[in-house]
Amino acid sequence: MRTSAELRSGFRAFFESKGHQFRPSASLIPRADDRSTLPTTAGMQPLMPFFRGCQQPPAPLRTTVQKCFRTPDSDEMGLDG
Repeated sequence: MRTSAELRSGFRAFFESKGHQFRPSASLIPRADDRSTLPTTAGMQPLMPFFRGCQQPPAPLRTTVQKCFRTPDSDEMGLDG
């Protein structure tokens, strides 16, 4: 079975082989000028300035492996059904 580090490495290698620029994971704490979501739960939030047209992306193709955490069932984590 693959480890999580091996899965992340394979994901990154695949997209970089297709010309995507790798970017490090963003913080789960949003930027001071972004109060739309607190805290940042995953993925797309760091890209919002590009989607809104406020900033130009540094590369046309990008890849990243983002930190994330679960919230909908956090009160049930660790409990057996």
